[in-house]
Amino acid sequence: MLYTRSHQRDFDGWASDGNYGWSYREVLPYFLKAESSYVNVSSNTFETPMINSVLEVAREFGYRAINPFDKVQLGFYRASTTTLKGQRNSAARAYLHPVRNRRNLHISMNSIVTKILIDPDTKTAYGVQFTKNGVSHTIRTKKEIILSAGVIASPQLLMLSGIGPRHHLESLSIPVIKSLDVGYNLHDHYGYTQLKFNLRNSGTFEPHKTIAQQFDEYISNGTGPFSSPAGFDVLAFMKTRSSDLPSDYPDVELMFKTVSLDKSTTNKQLEYLGLQDILQNSSLLVDPNDDTLSIVVLLMSPKSRGRVWLNSSNPFDKPRMDPNFFDHPHDLTTVIEGIQLGIRMGESRSLAKYGPEVDRTPIAGCERLAFGSDEYWRCSIRQQGSALGHQCGTCKMGPKSDPGAVVNPELQVHGVKNLRVADASILPGPLAGHPNAALFMVGEKVSDSIKEYWNGCVWKK
Repeated sequence: MLYTRSHQRDFDGWASDGNYGWSYREVLPYFLKAESSYVNVSSNTFETPMINSVLEVAREFGYRAINPFDKVQLGFYRASTTTLKGQRNSAARAYLHPVRNRRNLHISMNSIVTKILIDPDTKTAYGVQFTKNGVSHTIRTKKEIILSAGVIASPQLLMLSGIGPRHHLESLSIPVIKSLDVGYNLHDHYGYTQLKFNLRNSGTFEPHKTIAQQFDEYISNGTGPFSSPAGFDVLAFMKTRSSDLPSDYPDVELMFKTVSLDKSTTNKQLEYLGLQDILQNSSLLVDPNDDTLSIVVLLMSPKSRGRVWLNSSNPFDKPRMDPNFFDHPHDLTTVIEGIQLGIRMGESRSLAKYGPEVDRTPIAGCERLAFGSDEYWRCSIRQQGSALGHQCGTCKMGPKSDPGAVVNPELQVHGVKNLRVADASILPGPLAGHPNAALFMVGEKVSDSIKEYWNGCVWKK
């Protein structure tokens, strides 16, 4: 739900690598189109007493206030989200729901695509096989197929259909249509989620309201702490001391979680709604005597790359996936420095009135190491890290001269006619931001590419 356009250098870098049409200047109109028509970008309606103090930390550390639409993402801002009345406004809600009754749109539910049909002689995609309620079906296309199955399933389907690394497909007895580096170049924003501060003076609760009252406010008005995206309300894009990136480009993001719910105020109403058990396991609920501030440290520009590949030629077998975090040693150094930066910020003058003290509870498996040492952080990062769901890159976009590219800048699969990929898998490199916004842009941009290819009809600002 978090909305950040990412840094202009991301897109200019893609363009300089041969991806024509993908410079910041060229993709900006598609961000603007999405934001002005379909995608609802909102500011949080709920703020804790602590949020202004967190924003003051930015000035204390020499960072300026920015917003998610700035072309240089280096600084702090209040989180913006793709929400509407406090609820997630997904791509389906924004784009599909308003047009779901169109006569030329057909959506098949409970369906699993098993193969893209490709003529092995002409290298032309002409249909799709799928199963629906256990029955196999085939659909043929008059024009082209657009694969938007995501960063894991898109490469899986290409490989099942004969597009992928030759040695891998042949090892599974899958006839090779086109040998491409499908499944490689997997990258994600690793997140360290265990940096917490115990507060002597609470700054995260809304006083004088029970959880049931706050939930009622959310259901009635879409406001209150339940409208906050997982409790995160301040994002900070920053640089570590060892950064080897340009001076205006961040290598870490710090996400400040200042929203908490007082679990001592739960009552029977939540049981009737079936929420009691769910909330008891939520990180939003804390004891008022143990109020905390959490800072999640994200690695923005990982140098490590992972891979997705097939377990077998059976389309119902889940593929294998290795994120390969910290294959490059610089990534681990960056996260350690990001944690140390987060500690300095949490203990800064701007937050002193809350009495924050870093939680020194050792991470399981790291108890014998001195808390705060580099050895301790290396252990803790490996034990308690998290994939952020920002996986990208497994069907990399690039020119024909790029040996790792799967699709061209029009998102057409290299060497195969009438087949495109349009999802997070095409992003060639990490973004200095959450991919949510960029993927709306990709959808808008490829729509124009498709219309131009078939009809010469392109949206103009």
